[in-house]
Amino acid sequence: MAREQRRLAAIVSADVAGYSRLMGRDESGTLAALKQLRREVVDPPIAAYGGRIVKTTGDGLLLEFPSVVDAVLCMIEVQTAMAERNAAVPEERRIIFRIGIHLGDVIIDGHDIFGDGVNIAARLEAVAQPGGLCVSQAVYDSVRRKIDATFVDGGSRDLKNITTPIPVWHWRTENPTQAGAAAGAWPRTNRDKPAIAVLPFENMSRNPDQEYFSDGIAEDIITNLSKFRDFHVIARNSTFIYKGTSVDVAKVGRELKTDYVVEGSVRSTGSRVRITAQLINVSNGAHVWAERYDRDLTDIFEVQDEITARIASAVDPAIRSFEMQAAMRKHPTSLDAWDHVLRGLWHLNQFKKPANAEAREEFEAAIAIDARYALPHAWLALTHVFDAWFNWTDTHAVSLDRAHQAVAGALRLDDTEPMCHVASAVQCFWSGRMEQARTAADRALALNPNSFLANYIAGCALNYCGQCEAALPHNLKALDLSPNDPFAWNCLGSFAHAHLNLGNYDEAIAVADRAIVLRHGYLFARVVRAAALAHSGRLREAKESVSAILEIAPDFSMARLSHYPFVIERQRQHLLTGLALAGVPTASRDPTATQTTPPAPVGPLSDV
Repeated sequence: MAREQRRLAAIVSADVAGYSRLMGRDESGTLAALKQLRREVVDPPIAAYGGRIVKTTGDGLLLEFPSVVDAVLCMIEVQTAMAERNAAVPEERRIIFRIGIHLGDVIIDGHDIFGDGVNIAARLEAVAQPGGLCVSQAVYDSVRRKIDATFVDGGSRDLKNITTPIPVWHWRTENPTQAGAAAGAWPRTNRDKPAIAVLPFENMSRNPDQEYFSDGIAEDIITNLSKFRDFHVIARNSTFIYKGTSVDVAKVGRELKTDYVVEGSVRSTGSRVRITAQLINVSNGAHVWAERYDRDLTDIFEVQDEITARIASAVDPAIRSFEMQAAMRKHPTSLDAWDHVLRGLWHLNQFKKPANAEAREEFEAAIAIDARYALPHAWLALTHVFDAWFNWTDTHAVSLDRAHQAVAGALRLDDTEPMCHVASAVQCFWSGRMEQARTAADRALALNPNSFLANYIAGCALNYCGQCEAALPHNLKALDLSPNDPFAWNCLGSFAHAHLNLGNYDEAIAVADRAIVLRHGYLFARVVRAAALAHSGRLREAKESVSAILEIAPDFSMARLSHYPFVIERQRQHLLTGLALAGVPTASRDPTATQTTPPAPVGPLSDV
């Protein structure tokens, strides 16, 4: 039996991103343009660098190079030329290559090549960014000191039909016309998240003794930000090399490979201190967020703790909002798992039935790309909870069971992700398991005490466990940390209900009013408001409040509270007594409502 021929080679796999879309739009034009690009841009460098075209597959190429350095240099030259060529082409007509490169053993069969090396190159191409290169660890180790190019660590990836995870690296292009990459940015892997660097805060006081305070501010912000899992935080040792220097944010971004920079200053006079902070997007220098804090230095450590917590909590939603907008602008063919999570959150935050279904599709798409990514599993669970919570399904138990399964999967994947425990707490809450909800919320708080959602759900669980007084600080902290959070209206509703349970009727009414301002159709806030008005003897206003409820939901009655997760009977009776005094009907007065229609739980049932 003849011995099979093998050799070590650099294998390149390339294809056209969104090829089916291009062909569907203009089949003849796309084929002609691709052939022209092959003749003028692609094939000449391959020949010049000693490469061999093994085969073509319509929109794809399989190449072999005897030198891995030549393979990478050739493909960088091709992608750079493609980007320059595409700059003058309308975006919807651009032909953009994704390229994967691997160094490995291949089996020779005539003109063709086979083996794991070929399979890995093909899988690397599949996870490459449009307009970019994705290379294996073997390729990166071979070229990193030999060519003038920057690569970004993409972590270990589970590639289809490859038994073990493969460490991957992404070529970073500095070409601002590069399709699929913003100026000064670089491609991310499908699990990669934005990176943030906190620079040393400038001590603008004349007193050098204040230096430790300004350094402590930056250090504590780094510590607090590291508890948020939506971005990578650059270590202190890397950022403090810029201390005492005039900082060019774009240069910092290039050197630290970061997307965002937090910078600020500290100025103290006597017992007063002023701290300023700003969040800057490195790619365009835009100020994403900025704030100023003026405090008395009666307790310097208390001030430091408060300010750093506030800054970290403000930076988290600011980055997520900025990234969400960017993800919504991307073409669907270029989305990775992180983009799908962001797009899912954008839909989820609409709190509408159709948008909730779209959010679920996005989270499922993220899971399909990376099944080991815990975050989309957690958010997927919330879409199922919302179906039951807002009565967007006729099978509430089924939706809650699906939420339970998604939560279990999320926790198996990453028990250290706070959002997984938040999702568990919410699912337990709406299943009536308040003690389990409280335990899950406590775990989320332990992982990130500055999380809005963790504090919010902790307040909910404590309230319904009968510890209403203990719930209030969590509601207050959540709203203080993120007053513009998409869930703020709901947190206010929980806050108002805790005050109602404590007999703080004026506070309950005031907080419920704030919730209604944020979301006009939020019925539970209106229900709490009506009950609080009635219990405080303001029956005329209570009846007016009920009239407003019935304008939004004509079929509303006390029966619709039957699905609400009361576990303490006195809380339920207290609310129902107030509603009865306010004149809420016990059963629906809407003639279109039938006796077989299940009562809906109280949620934001109106899009007004």
